[in-house]
Amino acid sequence: MNKKILSKVIIFLMFLTGLLTAQTLKDIKIFSDYSSGIDKRFLVWKAAGVGGGADINFELYEGLTLGISAGYQLFTINQDSVIQQLQWDFWEYRYKGNISVDLTDTTIKATLSPFEKMDVMPIKLNLEYNYSPVADLTITPSLGGGIIFYTRRIYIEETWSKYYPTVGYTFIYSYRNFAPFKSGNPLFISSGLNASYKLTELFSIYGGFNYNHIIATDGDFGYDIFPFKNYYSVKLGLTFMY
Repeated sequence: MNKKILSKVIIFLMFLTGLLTAQTLKDIKIFSDYSSGIDKRFLVWKAAGVGGGADINFELYEGLTLGISAGYQLFTINQDSVIQQLQWDFWEYRYKGNISVDLTDTTIKATLSPFEKMDVMPIKLNLEYNYSPVADLTITPSLGGGIIFYTRRIYIEETWSKYYPTVGYTFIYSYRNFAPFKSGNPLFISSGLNASYKLTELFSIYGGFNYNHIIATDGDFGYDIFPFKNYYSVKLGLTFMY
Protein backbone atom coordinates (compact mmCIF):
# COMPACT_ATOMS: atom_id res chain seq x y z
CA MET A 1 0.00 0.00 0.00
CA ASN A 2 1.49 3.40 -0.99
CA LYS A 3 1.85 6.39 1.32
CA LYS A 4 -1.05 8.31 -0.26
CA ILE A 5 -3.53 5.49 0.40
CA LEU A 6 -2.12 4.90 3.89
CA SER A 7 -2.68 8.56 4.81
CA LYS A 8 -6.32 8.26 3.71
CA VAL A 9 -6.75 5.18 5.89
CA ILE A 10 -5.32 6.99 8.92
CA ILE A 11 -7.55 10.06 8.45
CA PHE A 12 -10.65 7.88 8.03
CA LEU A 13 -9.82 5.85 11.15
CA MET A 14 -9.27 9.01 13.20
CA PHE A 15 -12.69 10.30 12.16
CA LEU A 16 -14.43 7.04 13.06
CA THR A 17 -12.58 6.76 16.36
CA GLY A 18 -13.76 10.21 17.39
CA LEU A 19 -17.32 9.33 16.45
CA LEU A 20 -17.45 6.13 18.50
CA THR A 21 -15.38 6.82 21.61
CA ALA A 22 -18.33 8.43 23.40
CA GLN A 23 -20.30 5.15 23.20
CA THR A 24 -20.18 2.09 25.48
CA LEU A 25 -18.00 -0.74 24.17
CA LYS A 26 -20.06 -3.91 23.70
CA ASP A 27 -17.75 -6.42 22.03
CA ILE A 28 -14.76 -6.99 19.76
CA LYS A 29 -14.87 -9.54 16.95
CA ILE A 30 -11.96 -11.07 15.07
CA PHE A 31 -12.57 -13.13 11.96
CA SER A 32 -11.18 -14.81 8.87
CA ASP A 33 -13.11 -14.68 5.62
CA TYR A 34 -13.45 -15.82 2.02
CA SER A 35 -14.70 -13.38 -0.62
CA SER A 36 -15.71 -13.70 -4.27
CA GLY A 37 -16.77 -11.22 -6.95
CA ILE A 38 -20.31 -11.61 -8.30
CA ASP A 39 -20.97 -9.15 -11.14
CA LYS A 40 -17.52 -8.95 -12.71
CA ARG A 41 -16.11 -6.39 -15.19
CA PHE A 42 -13.41 -6.10 -17.87
CA LEU A 43 -13.54 -9.76 -18.93
CA VAL A 44 -12.74 -10.91 -15.39
CA TRP A 45 -14.15 -14.43 -15.00
CA LYS A 46 -13.02 -15.17 -11.45
CA ALA A 47 -12.06 -13.00 -8.49
CA ALA A 48 -11.61 -14.71 -5.14
CA GLY A 49 -9.84 -13.62 -1.98
CA VAL A 50 -9.00 -14.70 1.55
CA GLY A 51 -8.22 -12.57 4.56
CA GLY A 52 -9.54 -11.43 7.89
CA GLY A 53 -10.24 -8.48 10.09
CA ALA A 54 -11.83 -7.13 13.23
CA ASP A 55 -15.04 -5.39 14.33
CA ILE A 56 -15.40 -3.07 17.31
CA ASN A 57 -19.03 -2.59 18.37
CA PHE A 58 -20.57 0.02 20.66
CA GLU A 59 -24.02 -0.22 22.23
CA LEU A 60 -26.48 2.51 21.25
CA TYR A 61 -29.64 1.03 22.76
CA GLU A 62 -30.59 -2.41 24.02
CA GLY A 63 -29.99 -4.81 21.13
CA LEU A 64 -28.78 -2.07 18.76
CA THR A 65 -25.08 -1.51 18.12
CA LEU A 66 -22.93 0.72 15.96
CA GLY A 67 -19.49 -0.51 15.02
CA ILE A 68 -16.44 -0.03 12.89
CA SER A 69 -15.06 -2.89 10.82
CA ALA A 70 -11.67 -3.12 9.14
CA GLY A 71 -10.10 -5.98 7.26
CA TYR A 72 -7.72 -7.14 4.58
CA GLN A 73 -8.24 -9.55 1.69
CA LEU A 74 -5.79 -10.76 -0.94
CA PHE A 75 -7.65 -11.43 -4.18
CA THR A 76 -6.47 -13.53 -7.10
CA ILE A 77 -7.94 -12.18 -10.35
CA ASN A 78 -8.45 -14.32 -13.45
CA GLN A 79 -9.13 -12.24 -16.54
CA ASP A 80 -9.28 -12.82 -20.29
CA SER A 81 -7.08 -10.60 -22.49
CA VAL A 82 -5.25 -9.23 -19.45
CA ILE A 83 -2.55 -7.46 -21.44
CA GLN A 84 -5.10 -5.73 -23.67
CA GLN A 85 -7.14 -4.67 -20.63
CA LEU A 86 -4.11 -3.21 -18.87
CA GLN A 87 -3.76 -0.10 -21.03
CA TRP A 88 -0.05 -0.35 -20.25
CA ASP A 89 1.68 2.24 -22.45
CA PHE A 90 5.15 0.72 -22.16
CA TRP A 91 3.84 -2.65 -23.33
CA GLU A 92 1.59 -1.31 -26.08
CA TYR A 93 3.92 1.23 -27.67
CA ARG A 94 7.38 -0.25 -27.11
CA TYR A 95 7.68 -3.72 -25.67
CA LYS A 96 5.03 -5.53 -27.72
CA GLY A 97 6.78 -4.53 -30.94
CA ASN A 98 10.12 -5.79 -29.64
CA ILE A 99 8.57 -9.17 -28.85
CA SER A 100 7.13 -9.45 -32.36
CA VAL A 101 10.54 -8.70 -33.88
CA ASP A 102 12.34 -11.20 -31.62
CA LEU A 103 9.90 -13.99 -32.48
CA THR A 104 10.62 -13.68 -36.19
CA ASP A 105 13.75 -15.68 -35.31
CA THR A 106 12.56 -19.30 -35.51
CA THR A 107 15.12 -20.39 -32.90
CA ILE A 108 13.48 -18.16 -30.28
CA LYS A 109 10.27 -19.03 -28.42
CA ALA A 110 8.40 -17.24 -25.66
CA THR A 111 5.60 -18.01 -23.22
CA LEU A 112 3.88 -15.00 -21.65
CA SER A 113 1.71 -15.74 -18.59
CA PRO A 114 -0.13 -12.87 -16.86
CA PHE A 115 -0.84 -12.95 -13.12
CA GLU A 116 -2.89 -10.53 -11.09
CA LYS A 117 -3.32 -9.95 -7.36
CA MET A 118 -5.38 -7.30 -5.62
CA ASP A 119 -4.89 -6.04 -2.07
CA VAL A 120 -8.20 -4.92 -0.57
CA MET A 121 -8.75 -3.08 2.71
CA PRO A 122 -12.45 -2.40 3.42
CA ILE A 123 -13.30 -0.04 6.27
CA LYS A 124 -16.94 0.53 7.17
CA LEU A 125 -19.50 1.58 9.74
CA ASN A 126 -22.03 -1.10 10.70
CA LEU A 127 -25.45 -0.79 12.31
CA GLU A 128 -26.49 -4.11 13.87
CA TYR A 129 -29.53 -5.47 15.67
CA ASN A 130 -28.99 -8.43 18.01
CA TYR A 131 -31.87 -10.88 18.48
CA SER A 132 -31.76 -14.05 20.64
CA PRO A 133 -34.47 -16.57 19.67
CA VAL A 134 -33.14 -19.10 22.20
CA ALA A 135 -30.62 -19.05 25.02
CA ASP A 136 -26.99 -18.55 23.95
CA LEU A 137 -27.90 -18.12 20.24
CA THR A 138 -27.90 -14.63 18.73
CA ILE A 139 -28.97 -13.65 15.22
CA THR A 140 -27.59 -10.33 13.99
CA PRO A 141 -28.67 -8.61 10.75
CA SER A 142 -26.60 -5.58 9.75
CA LEU A 143 -26.43 -2.63 7.37
CA GLY A 144 -23.35 -0.58 6.70
CA GLY A 145 -21.17 1.35 4.34
CA GLY A 146 -17.67 2.65 3.93
CA ILE A 147 -14.59 2.78 1.74
CA ILE A 148 -12.57 0.07 0.02
CA PHE A 149 -8.88 0.86 -0.39
CA TYR A 150 -7.40 -1.37 -3.08
CA THR A 151 -4.25 -1.90 -5.14
CA ARG A 152 -4.17 -4.06 -8.28
CA ARG A 153 -0.79 -5.70 -8.93
CA ILE A 154 -0.25 -7.26 -12.36
CA TYR A 155 2.85 -8.87 -13.80
CA ILE A 156 3.72 -10.95 -16.85
CA GLU A 157 5.86 -14.02 -16.25
CA GLU A 158 7.99 -14.36 -19.37
CA THR A 159 9.81 -17.57 -20.24
CA TRP A 160 12.13 -17.30 -23.22
CA SER A 161 14.18 -19.96 -24.95
CA LYS A 162 16.73 -19.90 -27.75
CA TYR A 163 17.85 -23.00 -29.58
CA TYR A 164 21.43 -23.30 -30.83
CA PRO A 165 21.28 -25.94 -33.59
CA THR A 166 25.04 -26.21 -34.06
CA VAL A 167 25.49 -27.57 -30.53
CA GLY A 168 21.97 -28.91 -29.93
CA TYR A 169 21.49 -26.73 -26.86
CA THR A 170 18.47 -24.70 -25.71
CA PHE A 171 19.06 -21.76 -23.39
CA ILE A 172 16.02 -20.95 -21.18
CA TYR A 173 15.46 -18.01 -18.87
CA SER A 174 12.48 -16.47 -17.07
CA TYR A 175 11.65 -13.18 -15.40
CA ARG A 176 8.68 -11.14 -14.23
CA ASN A 177 7.68 -7.94 -16.01
CA PHE A 178 5.65 -5.78 -13.61
CA ALA A 179 3.01 -3.33 -14.76
CA PRO A 180 2.47 -0.10 -12.79
CA PHE A 181 0.21 -0.65 -9.77
CA LYS A 182 -3.35 0.64 -10.02
CA SER A 183 -5.18 1.78 -6.90
CA GLY A 184 -8.31 3.53 -5.71
CA ASN A 185 -10.80 3.91 -2.90
CA PRO A 186 -14.40 3.39 -4.08
CA LEU A 187 -17.39 3.67 -1.77
CA PHE A 188 -19.59 0.69 -0.94
CA ILE A 189 -22.69 -0.34 0.97
CA SER A 190 -23.13 -3.64 2.77
CA SER A 191 -25.75 -5.89 4.30
CA GLY A 192 -25.14 -9.02 6.31
CA LEU A 193 -26.34 -11.67 8.70
CA ASN A 194 -24.39 -13.23 11.57
CA ALA A 195 -25.25 -16.13 13.86
CA SER A 196 -23.31 -16.50 17.11
CA TYR A 197 -23.29 -19.05 19.90
CA LYS A 198 -22.11 -18.12 23.40
CA LEU A 199 -19.49 -20.51 24.73
CA THR A 200 -18.74 -18.67 27.98
CA GLU A 201 -19.61 -15.33 29.55
CA LEU A 202 -16.51 -13.88 27.93
CA PHE A 203 -16.62 -15.04 24.32
CA SER A 204 -18.70 -16.69 21.61
CA ILE A 205 -18.12 -18.20 18.18
CA TYR A 206 -19.90 -16.87 15.13
CA GLY A 207 -20.32 -17.22 11.38
CA GLY A 208 -21.62 -14.68 8.94
CA PHE A 209 -22.43 -13.67 5.37
CA ASN A 210 -22.06 -10.22 3.83
CA TYR A 211 -23.15 -8.78 0.50
CA ASN A 212 -21.17 -5.74 -0.61
CA HIS A 213 -22.16 -3.40 -3.45
CA ILE A 214 -19.67 -0.95 -4.96
CA ILE A 215 -21.28 2.45 -5.56
CA ALA A 216 -20.87 3.52 -9.19
CA THR A 217 -18.83 6.74 -9.28
CA ASP A 218 -17.61 6.90 -12.87
CA GLY A 219 -14.41 8.91 -13.08
CA ASP A 220 -13.86 9.06 -9.31
CA PHE A 221 -12.40 7.00 -6.45
CA GLY A 222 -10.82 4.42 -8.78
CA TYR A 223 -14.22 2.89 -9.59
CA ASP A 224 -13.39 2.80 -13.32
CA ILE A 225 -10.73 0.11 -12.86
CA PHE A 226 -12.24 -1.89 -10.00
CA PRO A 227 -12.77 -5.46 -11.31
CA PHE A 228 -16.29 -6.18 -10.03
CA LYS A 229 -19.50 -4.36 -9.13
CA ASN A 230 -20.33 -6.41 -6.05
CA TYR A 231 -19.02 -9.31 -4.02
CA TYR A 232 -19.92 -11.57 -1.11
CA SER A 233 -17.94 -12.58 1.96
CA VAL A 234 -18.34 -15.60 4.23
CA LYS A 235 -16.63 -15.36 7.60
CA LEU A 236 -15.95 -17.29 10.79
CA GLY A 237 -14.72 -15.71 13.99
CA LEU A 238 -14.71 -15.15 17.73
CA THR A 239 -16.50 -12.47 19.75
CA PHE A 240 -14.97 -11.11 22.95
CA MET A 241 -17.69 -9.56 25.13
CA TYR A 242 -17.34 -6.64 27.54
